[in-house]
Amino acid sequence: MKHTKGNWRSFTDNTNGFGVTNGNTVIAIAGETDLKENEANANLIAAAPELLQEYKNLVGRVSTMKKAMNRAGLNRWTKDWLGDGILNGEVIAKAEGK
Repeated sequence: MKHTKGNWRSFTDNTNGFGVTNGNTVIAIAGETDLKENEANANLIAAAPELLQEYKNLVGRVSTMKKAMNRAGLNRWTKDWLGDGILNGEVIAKAEGK
């Protein structure tokens, strides 16, 4: 990963702006005019590394489940139910800047 390591968390800068830090480095600043929107953006950005890791975990589990179901002859059902969007890796690649 190329992103800043550590536990990201949001903070307010007392000027209607919110930011995200890992304690040592400011990761991002959300400075729109809507205070609630700033806070929501900062919270979402702060959760991004954890969300990415959980998504990777989910992709692994779904991939394992799909293989098992295909071995059981449920190929058509897995295609209809799971589709390819979860497993194609595009979202992870985008998050990792690839």
